[in-house]
Amino acid sequence: MQLHDFLAVTHNKENLINFLIEHHLINKEIQCPKCNSNLEINTSNLTFRCYKVYYEQNNHKKRVKKQCSFQTSAKCATWFSKSKLDLETVCRLTAYFIMLLHKRTTMNSTCSFRNNSLPFPSFGLLILGGKNSTKLGGSDKIVEIDEAKIGKRKFNCGRIIKGNWIFGGYERESGKIFLKPTQHIERVWREVRANIPRYGTRTSHLAGYLAEFLFKRVHKFEDRLNSFFCAIAQLYPPKFQDVSEAATST
Repeated sequence: MQLHDFLAVTHNKENLINFLIEHHLINKEIQCPKCNSNLEINTSNLTFRCYKVYYEQNNHKKRVKKQCSFQTSAKCATWFSKSKLDLETVCRLTAYFIMLLHKRTTMNSTCSFRNNSLPFPSFGLLILGGKNSTKLGGSDKIVEIDEAKIGKRKFNCGRIIKGNWIFGGYERESGKIFLKPTQHIERVWREVRANIPRYGTRTSHLAGYLAEFLFKRVHKFEDRLNSFFCAIAQLYPPKFQDVSEAATST
């Protein structure tokens, strides 16, 4: 899916909710944990609410009419649970982050992470790195390994600025790579450096920049959005299991 196609989806709430349901980021139908009745999502406010009426015997053995009061958000324990932004905005910013080349400039000018509790960059970088590990080498395989230092002195003068060492490998036949930050010793490094800010890079952010680089190298441009949302669903599955999925699995 191309970026403009997905942005068109985000401008229609019903289509966006269907997209998120298809990618298992939110559930369409769940089972009420109190009365076991099936609940369908309310697309207007993204909630599940149970109105089932049932009868119970009280202490005097009389049947008393009661109504189930269970209610929960469809965003509970999902990728969207801690965000103060609306669903459409979060999805658009997610798409900008994963598809645009200069995503940091775009994201910073569009929205403040800290003020709006958007699940970036820490959650996003966790997803980028969590599902893209790959094994290199094997019989008759050649893997080239090297190290590079990410960092530069200001104006090439003055005191030496502390940099970050990265250890990596490149498998000749397949073009697969691996990258790992290291502090032990001193055609891919150019690409890696281009993806990392030259100044003001915190050591704690380095692993995230490498994860982003690996994700974009592993997944083709036209597949990135679907792959990223599928990875989100695996790392942040909805709290309650979808009833339709449970029925299919049984």
